[in-house]
Amino acid sequence: MVATLSTPFEIDTRNKILFLEEIGEPAYRLDRMLAQLKLAGKLDHASGFACGLFSRCPQAPDVLYHYLKGKPSCYGLPAGHSLLQATLPLGIKACLDAGRCRLTFMENALR
Repeated sequence: MVATLSTPFEIDTRNKILFLEEIGEPAYRLDRMLAQLKLAGKLDHASGFACGLFSRCPQAPDVLYHYLKGKPSCYGLPAGHSLLQATLPLGIKACLDAGRCRLTFMENALR
């Protein structure tokens, strides 16, 4: 996602729930990537954040909190690089219940 900034493929996060997940990244690299997204306005424009398990990233919750505080966010969504891989359809309406770490799709993904 960070590598596409300032390219024609840059992600549009306006009014979107952004899924974030990494595996085996040290805290300083997570911090750098989130800082770039923050400086590009991508974190401010998002409606909320659904975060995966960040396997082998023990400091991920602290780094994520620093950048995502103040926005609806949940950590530990079973998607991405986890054993249980929930499918996250793109471009459909969804609702994030950050307190329960539940992402509900509001329309059929198979339009």
